[in-house]
Amino acid sequence: MRMEYNSKMINFDQASTICDLLDNNTEDYFFVWDIINDIFKISPSILKEFDLEGTTTNNLKKYWDKFIYDEDKEVFFYSMNKIKLGTSDMNFFECRLLNKKNEIIWVSFRGSSLKDKNGHSQIIFGYITNIGKNTKIDFITGLLNRSKLQEDMINFFNKRFDFISSIMVIGIDDFKNINEKYGYLFGDKVIRSVGEKIASIIPKNANVYKIDGDKFAVFYKDTNKQKIKSLFKSIKEYMNAFHEIDNNYYFCTVSCGVALYPNDAVKSMELFERANSAMEFAKIKGKNKLEFFSKKLYSRKIRLLTLQEQLRESIRNNFQGFQLYYQPQVKASNYELKGAEALLRWNSPEFGQISPLEFIPFLEESGLIIQVGKWVIREALKMCRYWQSIVEDFKISINVSYIQLKEEDFKIYLDKCINEFQIKKNSIILELTESCWASDFKFLIKKFDDFERYGINMAIDDFGTGYSSLNYLRNLPVDIVKIDRSFVRQLTEKSYNFTFIEYVVKLMHSINIRVCIEGVETSEEFEIINKVNPDYIQGYLFGKPESTKVFYEKFINTKEQLLVKI
Repeated sequence: MRMEYNSKMINFDQASTICDLLDNNTEDYFFVWDIINDIFKISPSILKEFDLEGTTTNNLKKYWDKFIYDEDKEVFFYSMNKIKLGTSDMNFFECRLLNKKNEIIWVSFRGSSLKDKNGHSQIIFGYITNIGKNTKIDFITGLLNRSKLQEDMINFFNKRFDFISSIMVIGIDDFKNINEKYGYLFGDKVIRSVGEKIASIIPKNANVYKIDGDKFAVFYKDTNKQKIKSLFKSIKEYMNAFHEIDNNYYFCTVSCGVALYPNDAVKSMELFERANSAMEFAKIKGKNKLEFFSKKLYSRKIRLLTLQEQLRESIRNNFQGFQLYYQPQVKASNYELKGAEALLRWNSPEFGQISPLEFIPFLEESGLIIQVGKWVIREALKMCRYWQSIVEDFKISINVSYIQLKEEDFKIYLDKCINEFQIKKNSIILELTESCWASDFKFLIKKFDDFERYGINMAIDDFGTGYSSLNYLRNLPVDIVKIDRSFVRQLTEKSYNFTFIEYVVKLMHSINIRVCIEGVETSEEFEIINKVNPDYIQGYLFGKPESTKVFYEKFINTKEQLLVKI
């Protein structure tokens, strides 16, 4: 039975009518709460943004529970209970809600209670304001956004403090891979999780902001380089592991750029732009790194921008400036030439020959590796077919990236080139660097299976340097494992590297996987390496990467040269 109000007070129906009238004239959401009969009603306009079950309820907890951000549920229900008990005439609190897009929305609740003569609340009248519209909140993470960062920096700079402060710009590496694999909603959850972790790690004299796309900024006041390095180390240690959200595992690293006040700039946007430049440079240098801005770094960035434009121009001009070099691969047992690895080289019209470590990351980041990769495949298979007219079982190894394998027409194009040059499929070895495994292991298993059935050999390059587990190899249909050159340097029979190589070779052979040792440069290294019985050797001892003409003259021109000399 519905209980009656004090006749001198406004009743629930009258309050509801007022709410409905106000709803058309404001962006706020008005609510009325009948404490006596425990009925809560809110403005209909809130249903446009939040997926609430109607505008009226008599179960407040069930009504709101799934829309309140987990960390704020305690403060929400505690504060609503305070309003209900009428411990004060006016109540105010802020919390985060999740809207229909699963975005985090900061809102404020304000409510006043109408009490009877005994001081007991009978009706609560109030409104909810989306403070994200008026302040500077990022909807995905609930963190402060770029506008708020700019505002805070301007206020800080106006006070002209004399202590060192910094802007750290932190970008998630290869975040597009996560979006492609799991979808954008999952990607938003990853961004939210990373933001929460950074917020939990930073010290009290720092604030974290969500800025563009997959980037965050940390405004770290009264600091120094050592403290900044320590903070990034903590963030990096957290990121360098697999994480789980909704029963899906993901892996991603972060790159960070830092600019210091007043050393690098005394204007807010200039300081931010220089930190962002340093972050971009960290990504270009290989990712998962921290870089401090410097004039030298800025000059290097300008050089890189020039190189990037020249790379695009080379591709537009039918790959002018690109060429393939070939490094011999020999059988460890008798030094006989097995084949060669095709290695991409590029000459800048302004700077001359550029290291692959400098231009290949840009090709991958920009997606240009798709076009260049097709050119590499065609050129390498064309030369392989020609050399097979002299060395019948000559094999060619071609490096491919995860990005290329993701392309739907990659296998179609490869098949087209195989048919064009009438080359045997088992003459081709596709090499994938070990660091690519973390991107999407299930996808790679499927791709490797596809190529195995198709008749192409698959190799894991740079083994021992990435995120691998020897256990993975049981599931991957791999033909060859290439042990990275870093394990060959300063090699002795009693060293850890020798034990590692010996163990890997024995294990691979036990599961019918062949092993190639890279980076063998001296007779002493070869003598030690050969004791573990690898299948193939690749290194300067047997031959450096050479142009097509020089490789042919050195290794293929006459039958006598097929036994490569040390």
